[in-house]
Amino acid sequence: MALAPKEFTQHYPKPGWVEHDPEAIWSIQSGVALEAGTSMHVEPIAKGWLDIQLQNKYTNFHGNKFISNSYQKKYYMRPVSVFKKNYHVELHDVDFTRKLKLSTLFNYLQEISSLHVENLGIGIEAIEKRCGATWILMRAKAEIERHPSWNEDITIETWHQKPKKFEFERDFIVRDAAGNVIIRMVSMWIIIDIKTRKLKKSESIAVQHPQFFEERAMTNFRLGKIKPFAHTKIAYKKTISYSDTDINGHINNAKYIDFATDCFPIEKHLQYYIKSMQINYIREAMPGDNIAIYTDISDLNSNIVYIGGIEESGAPIFNTIVEIVPVKDRPELLQIGSSAQKPNWGWA
Repeated sequence: MALAPKEFTQHYPKPGWVEHDPEAIWSIQSGVALEAGTSMHVEPIAKGWLDIQLQNKYTNFHGNKFISNSYQKKYYMRPVSVFKKNYHVELHDVDFTRKLKLSTLFNYLQEISSLHVENLGIGIEAIEKRCGATWILMRAKAEIERHPSWNEDITIETWHQKPKKFEFERDFIVRDAAGNVIIRMVSMWIIIDIKTRKLKKSESIAVQHPQFFEERAMTNFRLGKIKPFAHTKIAYKKTISYSDTDINGHINNAKYIDFATDCFPIEKHLQYYIKSMQINYIREAMPGDNIAIYTDISDLNSNIVYIGGIEESGAPIFNTIVEIVPVKDRPELLQIGSSAQKPNWGWA
């Protein structure tokens, strides 16, 4: 047995009300658990991982309600081949159909990628300090069996393949609460010099990795170039602004997904759902740049839509191929207002 005590702060916002900060509890609990477990050579900690289930309860005497919130986190002590994270689809993550927005999915995938490379010792801050580099997503393809719904719990798993000369391929799987795979995705990343914006070799950030997980999220896929279609039509024009940018100072990769899906009116989003999408990022777009978003629906009979973005000079910024499916063919995938998707807050 081992002890590792530590105090934590309690908050009293008003008389009769006490609150605990779940993040503070997590930080302290994980720290003392690791300290105590390491001293005893506990097996889970020796393997490099630790699960902690925290429950923060507080009573609101004024409202005569008892509210219980549970927080669960997985803390990885050592590099892992496959990184997993649970997500709860919140209200701000969905669109008017109460389904997860595709751009939000890309934000999820961007976050878990960042967490995994940090776990591997090649996170954003680490490679910036080591060689003045940063991560850039170049291509991605998603195959969607079902779009997650509001208030749904999902789990995302990610892993990367053995690095090539310049490219890093990373795969993702999204599972529902029952463990069913509902989304598969493959992606290709590079690292560039922050100052010169030039490509750097993968060996620039070489570290000792755990064993690579060689299985792929998709089979028989090709993540290659997308040739522009011939019958394009401008959907709208946009000036890149502050809210479009990310940590690298250019358009965040998830914003391009919004640019693409904004090409079509609301009624089209009611008539179709996105079954698959491949997006290729070709050139950086910076604040102040004016870009035109255009589409080609000449292959709509095959359920294929082409979407691209170009600068004022005519240079391409991104292009994407989207496979859509009429909702009438699978009506169960778009059930707006279903009571099964509504959280139970204790009132009618």
